[in-house]
Amino acid sequence: MERETLQRLLRTGGQVAQQCADALTQGAEFELWPDQSPKMRLVSLYARRERTLQKTGQPSIGFAAAVEDLRAYPGESLLTGYVDDRPNGGYYFQIFTDPSTETLVACLGVRPSPDDPPPA
Repeated sequence: MERETLQRLLRTGGQVAQQCADALTQGAEFELWPDQSPKMRLVSLYARRERTLQKTGQPSIGFAAAVEDLRAYPGESLLTGYVDDRPNGGYYFQIFTDPSTETLVACLGVRPSPDDPPPA
């Protein structure tokens, strides 16, 4: 997916997706993987990650809403990708779209914890 296409898709989402689109506008690295992932596996994985982030206090945005959006998605599989704005002091955004990449399903962001080394 091209940068401008992903920016337009993210602009259809909420506040976290808008922030992700802004990071893309500023040149953040991104990738959308072509392989589909089963929805229920993603729900389970990100629900666990949300609990872990809450326990550790690692900064994140949109996590609870993203898990709920994944649960509510009527399809069986999703595409995933990322926008990495950590080199600019921002978030590592995780993106979830329908398999056709026409609909943004969810977007969340995680900041490195203070103990994490800076990205290369």
